[in-house]
Amino acid sequence: MKHFLIARVSREDQIDALPAQKKRLFEYVNKKGETNYEYCEFNESAHTIETRKEFSKIIERIQKESKKQKVIVVFDKIDRFTRDSSQDEVRLFKKLISEDRIEVHFPHDNLFVNKYSPAADLFRLGIGMELAAYYANAIGDNVRRRFEQMVNDGYYPHQAPYGYKNINRGTEREPIHDIIIDEQKAQYIRMAYSLRLQQMSYDVICSALYDAGMRSNKGNKMSKSKIASILSDKFYIGIMTYKGKEHPHRYPHIIEEDVFYECQKVNDGRKHIPSKSDTCECYTFGNRLATCKRCGRTISCYTKKGNVYLRCAGNKICRNPNCSEKLLEGTITSVLSRISINKQLTDDIIDALKNKYANDALFKEQSKKAIQSEYDKICNQLEIAYEDRLNGSITINDYDKFATKLNARRDELERQMTKLNGNDDDLEINTSYLLDLVCRMEELYKSSKPELKNKLLRFLFSNLQIDDKKLYFELNDPFKTLGKGTKNGAKSGDPSSLAGPAGFEPANAGTKTQCLTAWRRSNMVTSYIISQRFKKQNYPYLSQPYLK
Repeated sequence: MKHFLIARVSREDQIDALPAQKKRLFEYVNKKGETNYEYCEFNESAHTIETRKEFSKIIERIQKESKKQKVIVVFDKIDRFTRDSSQDEVRLFKKLISEDRIEVHFPHDNLFVNKYSPAADLFRLGIGMELAAYYANAIGDNVRRRFEQMVNDGYYPHQAPYGYKNINRGTEREPIHDIIIDEQKAQYIRMAYSLRLQQMSYDVICSALYDAGMRSNKGNKMSKSKIASILSDKFYIGIMTYKGKEHPHRYPHIIEEDVFYECQKVNDGRKHIPSKSDTCECYTFGNRLATCKRCGRTISCYTKKGNVYLRCAGNKICRNPNCSEKLLEGTITSVLSRISINKQLTDDIIDALKNKYANDALFKEQSKKAIQSEYDKICNQLEIAYEDRLNGSITINDYDKFATKLNARRDELERQMTKLNGNDDDLEINTSYLLDLVCRMEELYKSSKPELKNKLLRFLFSNLQIDDKKLYFELNDPFKTLGKGTKNGAKSGDPSSLAGPAGFEPANAGTKTQCLTAWRRSNMVTSYIISQRFKKQNYPYLSQPYLK
């Protein structure tokens, strides 16, 4: 008979136990005086089938050898054999034992199983495997509880996301795991958020990051799905997700909360169902920008001999003639040339805005006190709820619902406090930058691509209509106020000669009060132009806004 001596450990830190198993197995066969044996050892878990590849190979060899002669399989203990009595290997061993082709010996447990083993020995084997399974499950419970405690303490028990790296502050035998920022990769994370705030698509962001040196683990360009995951991962603002629940972590942040949530607004705003026009050629007056003044139908665009023309969908009925896009663009540029502010008025508007926000210090302090009071109240409620959970006064599910609601409100209060503690210099810079853009509106329009011109027209004008090769429109605030004068402040020509609406009458340049009032109503204008396309990289000559 041939003996197979099998030694096994399930983790790397248990490898030191292999020599002890080997020693006891060899002592057993030497004591019996056996010389026909084969020793096998391996490191893999006995709890799952997927991780028992080496053991499966040994069983195949045992099965083949048992066809030639009877085989004795020796394990040091029962738990070295299996911790799951339902595994295929256990069923195969039982079958081979019933056929009297093998015997299984466990010297340390003083148990020897063969075809003629009494019920007591089989019962001991079954109990031994169940106890081994219980021991493995108990270890799993302890690990899960340890992970939950780590998460509650702010530690992340898994591999750190891109931009961070896992380190060991201890030794190999007594590791102290921690996560720190990988500055080389963190710069790509910040760059990705910055580009997304500029309304850049995932394709553009991937290419820009690749050119900057960002690579995947295989050295390739990051996929769009990976970039999308990075741009929505709250780990970068101090919130980790564990088992579907969000918890604050103790590691440094890479992204500011305001930047993160603004980026989420951009992500939500760019989510749309692709339409047929998304795949078509871009036109300045495309995507249903204008309608026919005669019948109200949509004006569409088409290209012929390199020129772009506009036509009404029902021109066979209303007889509205087709017109060249260049003709209408001449009207637009003429109107944009009237949207201007001289340097003195620009400085006056900035000074007025400074004076308006100079008296907000008291309001800010009162707001901070109110926010801090509510914040402390929420923290107190969370502590009381946690004590009630420990005492069993409320269930875990009720606590989770209550804590989730309070944590969300607490995070909102923290963001509000951050905004109140922020510097107001951005207000002056953004306003000055926007005023500078307005002064160059005609130049910006001429230098933009058709798709950008289309967005600009949607923002500047409303109720665009075409009739007999003339453009009718309503100019939105604050451009309506700014457009009532020329750059020199003199009276402008009759806009009706430019095919404008009858209500758009010439006037002197808007006063400081008119411009300031219109400017305060134009928060959307500030948000759009500054955060969208007109950035330094697209228009380098706009890098110096008017500042006093």
